[in-house]
Amino acid sequence: GGTVAGTGGTVAGTGGLIADTCGPVAVTEMQEFDANVPTGWAVVPGYGIETTTGGGGGEVVTASSGGELGGYAGDETPRIILVQGSLSGGEIKIGSNKTIIGVGADTSLRGMLNMNPSQNVIIRNLNISGGNDAIAARHTNHLWIDHLDVSSCSDGLIDITRESDIYTISWT
Repeated sequence: GGTVAGTGGTVAGTGGLIADTCGPVAVTEMQEFDANVPTGWAVVPGYGIETTTGGGGGEVVTASSGGELGGYAGDETPRIILVQGSLSGGEIKIGSNKTIIGVGADTSLRGMLNMNPSQNVIIRNLNISGGNDAIAARHTNHLWIDHLDVSSCSDGLIDITRESDIYTISWT
């Protein structure tokens, strides 16, 4: 179980603290490992953003269908979206300032997460398959992809193209 900072609640299966803020880490300093804070290039300032925070500080919602996930994720409003169960969603647009976290080891999405353009997005703890790509990021910056299992897509698994910048893919 884990605590969602700033909400006073507990979220089972997230594996720890979901921080609603995290300070920038200077490139010249060694970053300590924390499984719940972005690491690598995703923490580098740029494009008017100090570091990748996803939907930190925003509303915490739960999606248990592809339609709900698309509804919560498609706009620019900061949100932490907890995904439960097996979802089917086709192509789901992910807007800026989102944290998408699978709750439990068997959380899955049959479809594709598409960002074009987006910034400040965290995607964690999901099994994604069956889309054209599992994840497509175009014209996107400040992206942290962590603890995913991606497979069986018709084109690519993770496509980060067209001037996308400042991202980390870890434990995937």
